[in-house]
Amino acid sequence: MGQRQLKGSRMATAVQGFSTQAIAHELRAVPEVLKVFLQQEGYCVHVWTVTSSFQRKVRDRIYDIERNIFARFPEYKFDFHVVQGDNETAIADAKLVYAA
Repeated sequence: MGQRQLKGSRMATAVQGFSTQAIAHELRAVPEVLKVFLQQEGYCVHVWTVTSSFQRKVRDRIYDIERNIFARFPEYKFDFHVVQGDNETAIADAKLVYAA
């Protein structure tokens, strides 16, 4: 039998545990990042980072930021994706939290 979510409980307010803008702020520090999309399902957070370049050095900088996010919010499970795209790139069912 599953646990019932109570109003005001930790499960019911999972989205308040971290700031989507903090994640966007960290990722936009990489000049090649064009957009950041986010989708949350409880404590699982899916993040798509759209870049203008898929070069290894660009991805490595993004991966470093992702590792910092893992460490900063250990109670969440993050599922990160880095995709090459442009200003027209969109991720279905995900919220745009940053656009260059």
